[in-house]
Amino acid sequence: MYEEVFAPLPDAGAYLDRIGYAGSIAPTRAALDALIDAHQLAVPFENLTVYDGDANVSLAVADIYDKVVVKRRGGYCFELNSLFCALLLSLGFEARPVAGRTLWGKPSRGFVGHRATLVSLEGKRLFCDVGFGGPMPDIALDIDDDGLQRGGRDVFFFTPSEFGELMLNRETEKGGEALISFSLALCDARDFLPLNYYYDNAPESYFRSKRMVNLRTKDGFKAIDGDRLRLRSGGAVTDTRLQAPQEVTEALRRHFGIDFQIERV
Repeated sequence: MYEEVFAPLPDAGAYLDRIGYAGSIAPTRAALDALIDAHQLAVPFENLTVYDGDANVSLAVADIYDKVVVKRRGGYCFELNSLFCALLLSLGFEARPVAGRTLWGKPSRGFVGHRATLVSLEGKRLFCDVGFGGPMPDIALDIDDDGLQRGGRDVFFFTPSEFGELMLNRETEKGGEALISFSLALCDARDFLPLNYYYDNAPESYFRSKRMVNLRTKDGFKAIDGDRLRLRSGGAVTDTRLQAPQEVTEALRRHFGIDFQIERV
């Protein structure tokens, strides 16, 4: 009944081309870190299907593959981490989904609404995320390491949460900043279907509240947040208001490589 969400990846080679990856595909820690980095730099987090298209997102592997690889779009966590998990499995990694809660920028704990990936490799349990849409490590993090771990520009660490979950935090000048809380309980692709339906259709869904597009770059990020285009390169940040639909359409094409016609700001 749910075969489409467990289907194998249609073409791993085309997926690797999409993310610009030409390195080793052996199931090693070095390859895993390089795949995460390449994916984050190539595939944007975005909610255009839900916000601008007013349509439901499919979690069938073939549909996500068509959207991300063939049409060169992006997606949100249920899509991107699903497809990335399928890629890892096709390359011989031992990988499975984990369900979590987004804490970053939220006033309260909230309910489960995030998907990430847990990889078991070389005796370690590694947390991987290519679909957070916020500050995320550009490498896999060892969840059993209770020290600081550097991933890109930021330093991350894990702490137990009061609800029996693990919490991913980012070190800041003011101390730890909670990003995601996640459970290590076994789950599979079916568990995200009702959550995905809620985020696609509920009037109070965060993904229906505004347009969100985010792509990490080597020295910063590119983002569309509502009607604002924000570009960070090194220490410089530009913030531009997009005042017409065609300006949003052009910004998507120019900065994110997305061909998507916008009808409203």
